[in-house]
Amino acid sequence: MASQTFTTGATAYGSHYLSTWDRCERLGFLSFLAPHPKGGQGLRLQYPPRPLKLGGILHEGWAAYYRSGPRDPEARDIDYAVATLEAAAAARSGEWQTPEMAAEDVAKGRAILYDYHAFWKGDPEVMVVEDAEGPLIEREWVVGVPGCPMPFTCRPDAVVEWGGWVWTMEHKSTTAWGMNNIRTAILNSIQGSGECYTLSKRLPHLPIQGVLLNVALKDRSSKSKYQPFERDTASRTPAQLQMFEHHVRQRHARILHNTATWQVRAEELGDPWAAGAEVFVGTGTSTGACENTYGRPCPMLDLCKGVGMEQLLAQGFVAHHEANPNLDTQDLE
Repeated sequence: MASQTFTTGATAYGSHYLSTWDRCERLGFLSFLAPHPKGGQGLRLQYPPRPLKLGGILHEGWAAYYRSGPRDPEARDIDYAVATLEAAAAARSGEWQTPEMAAEDVAKGRAILYDYHAFWKGDPEVMVVEDAEGPLIEREWVVGVPGCPMPFTCRPDAVVEWGGWVWTMEHKSTTAWGMNNIRTAILNSIQGSGECYTLSKRLPHLPIQGVLLNVALKDRSSKSKYQPFERDTASRTPAQLQMFEHHVRQRHARILHNTATWQVRAEELGDPWAAGAEVFVGTGTSTGACENTYGRPCPMLDLCKGVGMEQLLAQGFVAHHEANPNLDTQDLE
């Protein structure tokens, strides 16, 4: 097999970026605009939550699994997939607080992948769509949105044929407690809508039906009502995709307006933190994001409790250098 390269983290202007702002305006400011005391822009945790790290290395394993046999289930190499997961964890070893934590998550990921292979028996019902560049697995897409100064970006886990239709396949790992939330979210999530919108523009010849949810249940009890691996689907209609386009324009209009207001106010006050406290509303206090951001308290909660002391408290974070990347927009439509 070819040497490994890993694509970690969210795309520049995709569903994660927009949903961060939607969840809480102040969270968006802190995540993407706030000046880090040691340089750089935006703040993020040095040690991301372990479920996110486990999900990240599992994604690398799944990508390798289907890439080893895009349209030949018998060629799908589970040992190669596990080795890829292990290599991805080694490349990200600094994100775990201790080697023991990393080893535990790698062991859990390894077991999930081996069980996945045994459960689906090579997954003969899933065929990965290919083009001249190869299989459509973890490929990053950029699409222009009419009337919007910013593009939309996404990286679908895979584009597949399943059940006689073409789907964007999304791998998820969760506990049984989170299964209903994931199934509900797929019905109208910005991630699924964004991927279907992007592929409909960039690959109009592909009849994308919607999202194929591919879930691994972690820490499942023997009495669970769920199988260890579950699948579900949700379609996207042309009207839904048109509404997604309208809403992306409106989201960016608000972000750009507030950012410009903040920049002016920061210059007037000579203090970007004070300006941020004025301009960006802590909408998480009413949306519930303070206490529940992906099932955990907001990572920026201490910065909001300690307003006025953000520059000191920000020392506990690392800079999010990818806040405003220079995208290659030559392919924008």
